[in-house]
Amino acid sequence: MSAIYENVIVVNESERYFEIPQNKIAFYDMMWKNVKINYENKEIISNFASQYKEALIDNSVIFEAIISEIGNLHDFHGHIEYDCSYEEFTDANGGKAPIVGRKADFIIGRRHFKKWRRSLATHL
Repeated sequence: MSAIYENVIVVNESERYFEIPQNKIAFYDMMWKNVKINYENKEIISNFASQYKEALIDNSVIFEAIISEIGNLHDFHGHIEYDCSYEEFTDANGGKAPIVGRKADFIIGRRHFKKWRRSLATHL
């Protein structure tokens, strides 16, 4: 009981407490795995993820998928995941690699991932 009263636990363990890493994103809304991209004129196999972001379009709240991360991402998961089986990425402008911050509008192999949107039922 004296340990709580004297605050011994906090004094003795504060350094360990501050070593705890901050919470990080473990899930993305969508992930594409094993995608062939052309990065700096080199073909590589990579993964990328997107998150929905709010947008106001025609007085409605719309959630648009935006590319948010590119890279290894093996320790992360997607609520929806696609194994792209080493097929080639091409964006809507003919680019050969996803770009963080752009809308998720691209082709991988023969599949076109376009206008990923979810709308809120309420109109403003």
